[in-house]
Amino acid sequence: MAMQWIWLSGFATNLGFWEEDLVEVNSNAKHTFVSYTKVIENPDDLYSSIPGLAKADVVVACDLAAQALVLSTKARPQGQKWMFLAPMINFCEGEEGWPKSQAVLMAKAMVKNTKAALQSYMEMMGPCDESIQEDWMEQALKMPPSSLAKGLEYLAQATVLEEPIHLENTEMFFGREDQLVTPTYANKVKSLLLGTTSQERIKSGHWAHTLLF
Repeated sequence: MAMQWIWLSGFATNLGFWEEDLVEVNSNAKHTFVSYTKVIENPDDLYSSIPGLAKADVVVACDLAAQALVLSTKARPQGQKWMFLAPMINFCEGEEGWPKSQAVLMAKAMVKNTKAALQSYMEMMGPCDESIQEDWMEQALKMPPSSLAKGLEYLAQATVLEEPIHLENTEMFFGREDQLVTPTYANKVKSLLLGTTSQERIKSGHWAHTLLF
């Protein structure tokens, strides 16, 4: 039986749009892609809100979806592998990520001037093929502004890890040119998630396409 992969999209992203490219990471597996709008519906209880998540062999979680998954550790099935792409853990705590006020202001901007706010956010995601950036923007603009705002509010308000935790069977991928999950912030994440393995992509930003390949 083919392995089951579930991909949890990050902020304003629908990874399923690039399914043909991303499944090449394991072409023999069965892949299911979950859009950001579904992830953010109930980030506090992903294993109940995402069909099939508990039965997946591998879960790929991007940015804020990784935070939600980490906070669901107690529900993680034994043997399930996690892969985090540019994970945002405790993103609004400390000096390495964003101040809570910045996330709240960006959330308001997503409602007030959606396209301009998305453009500002995308610029912080770092370099990627221009066609991928254009497709990302097109998909993001189809999402309800309230849903976009909710994700940023989630980052500002989410429960934080007070102490490091130990995670087995977990890989993390970071991009050196990512201006959201910066190298300094990535080091903070590594110190919080003990037992994980991590890889830094020197020429990558925040994009799944360059973090995995």
